[in-house]
Amino acid sequence: MNFLKRITSILITLLGVATVVFFLFSVLPGDPARMMLDQNENQEELQLIQQKYGFDQPIFIQYLNYLNDLSPISAHPQQHDFNGLSTQKYTYMSILNVGDRSVVLKWPYLRESYQRSGVKVSQVIGNTLPNTAILAIAALLIATSFGLYFGV
Repeated sequence: MNFLKRITSILITLLGVATVVFFLFSVLPGDPARMMLDQNENQEELQLIQQKYGFDQPIFIQYLNYLNDLSPISAHPQQHDFNGLSTQKYTYMSILNVGDRSVVLKWPYLRESYQRSGVKVSQVIGNTLPNTAILAIAALLIATSFGLYFGV
């Protein structure tokens, strides 16, 4: 019983963190589509970017798509729209097909980087994680050394 309570509290915490992150980035000033285009923007390209990444949809639909991408079990339409199943976006195994939708088991999809166009966020994290770990361990060792020295 205690195990179920812990799992439930972990899931609620993860949902809360995902919600805060989504809405923080949604209310911050600046349009991600404009950031992707830099100075070379025109109206047609801006609309294409907004359609490609789903920025043209209502905020609630964007939020549901975001949660659907983060969830390991999710439902997707068969067609190749913003939220459709694509082997370029998802590594998945189909569980159930119902009409034009599929329920799949997949790795969470963190989407594409706004700064590095066409590069998945998971690739950016994977490339920077080793250096970040080295920096964190070095900082921990230095802080522990100074803390012990000055504490004694």
